[in-house]
Amino acid sequence: MGHAYDQLPIHKHDDQAAMIKRSMDILERFTGKRPVGWLGPGLTETYETPE
Repeated sequence: MGHAYDQLPIHKHDDQAAMIKRSMDILERFTGKRPVGWLGPGLTETYETPE
């Protein structure tokens, strides 16, 4: 499960989708597998990125 590249609440990112993609890409490069889930940092969510 992806969680985030940094520990800011997700609503503080200007481009939430790009932050999620960056996080998922890094995890995939490191592990060889793409995460199948996402849990926003700080247990936050927005209408743009519901959990």
